[in-house]
Amino acid sequence: MSEGSLNFNIEINDDKNSNNLIENEEYKNENKNNQNKEKSENNEDISITNFYKKSSHPIISSLHLLFKLINIILFIFQGLLIKSDSIGIIFIIIIGSCDFWFTKNISGRFLVGLRWSNKIKENGNEVWIYESKNEENMNKSDTFIFWTCLYLSNAFWIFSSFFEFIRFKFISFSVSLVLLIFNTSNLFGYLKCSKIQREKIESFKNKLIGKVGKDVMMSQLNY
Repeated sequence: MSEGSLNFNIEINDDKNSNNLIENEEYKNENKNNQNKEKSENNEDISITNFYKKSSHPIISSLHLLFKLINIILFIFQGLLIKSDSIGIIFIIIIGSCDFWFTKNISGRFLVGLRWSNKIKENGNEVWIYESKNEENMNKSDTFIFWTCLYLSNAFWIFSSFFEFIRFKFISFSVSLVLLIFNTSNLFGYLKCSKIQREKIESFKNKLIGKVGKDVMMSQLNY
């Protein structure tokens, strides 16, 4: 083999190696860019402001959070914010009642498509009604805000009721117990509605699958 052919082969191999190096560098850069995009998307998902940007009902979500947050702040800092204990208790009960009504009638219906209520029949029997929309794809931000606030507020009033009881602060215990009843009523009502909603979605899926399967079988028989 001549010296010229050797040089030619070496140059070709060098070109191939350089091309492979360039391709590897480009692949690494693409991976880095994809990782950076994933990190930025995860950071956006974590931020509270991004939740409200993605929310279908940002005002209702804000009020759902604010009612509960204001009530907790008033209960903790009642002595600093309001001089009269009786006025402070009245404010806390009023805001708690507003939060109960708003969560029961407004935020549950708009944020998660659920609603519960009770009616008294003519014979005096009490009937509990649980309603839910047959929708699987609810807004994730709205759902997160609704359930997180509901669970955290219940956890706070359970803790405060226990804490005030062991301190023998019976007035504060009574107030926190009333608010615990408000929040627990909403939580159990919506958990029942959520269970019914899941059952409706599963039933709808099964009916849809059965209908599609039936149509496929009929088309095969006709063919």
